[in-house]
Amino acid sequence: MADFFRLRGANADDADALTELAHASKRHWGYPDAWMETWREALTITPTYIDAHEVTVILAQGGECVGFAALVRKSDECVELDHLFVRPGCMGRGVGRLLFDDAVTHAGELGYRTLTIDADPFASGFYARVGAELCGVVPAPMPGHGPDGWGDQRTRPQYRFDLSRE
Repeated sequence: MADFFRLRGANADDADALTELAHASKRHWGYPDAWMETWREALTITPTYIDAHEVTVILAQGGECVGFAALVRKSDECVELDHLFVRPGCMGRGVGRLLFDDAVTHAGELGYRTLTIDADPFASGFYARVGAELCGVVPAPMPGHGPDGWGDQRTRPQYRFDLSRE
């Protein structure tokens, strides 16, 4: 990989930059403004959120935050990959893979056995490539038509990653 990236734990001062990055990454897929507005709260990363969860940022060589991932405890054995976002200009350069691999390693070190992912439909191929197992879909209807022409028939893929195999 030609680029140099460094991982570190997020801190409360990162909240605004992570929120901007999450919105930019989601917007990259061509979602309508009305949908983006619906997701505003879910894509807002607060200092309280960072303090309560395992959030990792990835920095490019110049120090710019180019992605982040967040783990949220679901049970003693299960953790959810609540967020994994990459700055659009950095997609396809291994940033997402580094974040995912770090999340898997960290979750295993914390003693979790399973990592779950409630994925965006456009991230489905990524999660399949990193070895997550598709275990279902959930309805996620949105009004109108999105970038693939769907809206009211929209679904979100659900993935699981067995941490005991790592």
